[in-house]
Amino acid sequence: MKIEFVQEEILRVPDWNATYILKPDLMSLADSIASFGILSPLIVQRESNLVIDGSQRLLLLRGNRSLYDAVGGKILVNYIDCDELDAMFLHLQMNRARGAAV
Repeated sequence: MKIEFVQEEILRVPDWNATYILKPDLMSLADSIASFGILSPLIVQRESNLVIDGSQRLLLLRGNRSLYDAVGGKILVNYIDCDELDAMFLHLQMNRARGAAV
């Protein structure tokens, strides 16, 4: 595991992302990022830069220039060494624990 700041552009949202957030909750997340920044690092597979956890935060930054500017285009990530199957499994585990997986 290694935590570091990276440029947003290198991160990839996987096709197998199973997270769905209702619009009011997404707006609340955007307000939180605008007020406090991103408080938890994204969990990212080192080999491919696939986002295991935090894809909604990343997509909000990409879709909102003021949020992107607020974090300077850099995002704190926690890199994990795992294969893609383990990344998918971890993604589902983390989201089901929060009750957010589809």
